[in-house]
Amino acid sequence: LQAAFASQAKELPSLVQGLAGTAKAAFGIKPSADFTSLAEAPRTIFNVNVTPQRRVATQATSLQRLKQIGEAAGGSINDVVLAASSAALRRYLLEIGELPRKSLVTSIPVALPRDANQAGGNAISFANVRLGTDIEDVRERFEVIRRSSTAGRDFLKQMSTKALMDYTVLISSPQILTRLPGIGSRVPPTYNVIISNVPGPRAKLYFLGSEMEAYYPVSALFHGQALNITVLSYAGGLYFGFTGCADKLPHLQRLAVYTGEALDELEQVFVRGGVKTRARTKSKARARVRAVRPKAKAG
Repeated sequence: LQAAFASQAKELPSLVQGLAGTAKAAFGIKPSADFTSLAEAPRTIFNVNVTPQRRVATQATSLQRLKQIGEAAGGSINDVVLAASSAALRRYLLEIGELPRKSLVTSIPVALPRDANQAGGNAISFANVRLGTDIEDVRERFEVIRRSSTAGRDFLKQMSTKALMDYTVLISSPQILTRLPGIGSRVPPTYNVIISNVPGPRAKLYFLGSEMEAYYPVSALFHGQALNITVLSYAGGLYFGFTGCADKLPHLQRLAVYTGEALDELEQVFVRGGVKTRARTKSKARARVRAVRPKAKAG
């Protein structure tokens, strides 16, 4: 069975190339020029089979700070999250000699308004966004991210609830094969990394009278996706969680540090009107890293 799947995996590049066109034809929607297709993602060190070893790095900042940067840059808070992540990924990959010539592509969850006649739950799909990691200039990179993010969301918003569900199944089909042992790394990536911005509690939480100070997310990995970036808001704070395969991604903690410095850079360029291309100041946010190792099985 595995051999059969391996044989089919060889045909996946042509499948991925055709998915975007199939979606356009099937749903009768013409995306804008900034729309990111499912065939644009280059293969990276993130798109490999994973081992059981995990490493988690974290970074903290404030929601107000990102809102201020977004307003000054003409984008959203989520655009700032993507821009900071993009700068960190670009710097990280450059340092280890693994930055592709093509821009990395992220998949972002998109929650759409629920149909009043729907039984329950929100309509959720995913949009691909160019991260502009092939661009050095901070302003130009941010604009690419903003336009790509807007185009992806607008494309999804034109669909009915049923069409959206069908489309989500369609674009997820190549990734289903990554769950099979020995197949994951052979599937051409339709995106390079998932970056999720999840709204959390707005008010402080307590346990037996003790205040919860921070709320760091830790996400799951799977074959073909050795890195996950999740951002969670809590009581005015914004907390980044970088979950990676420890055996595949060296020095993961650098991503957390570089994200903090990228926020300094975005603030300098857009809010203070500076012209720096790389932040060298000490980040105001905190960066932490911890290794997570599976427990040995008894017996």
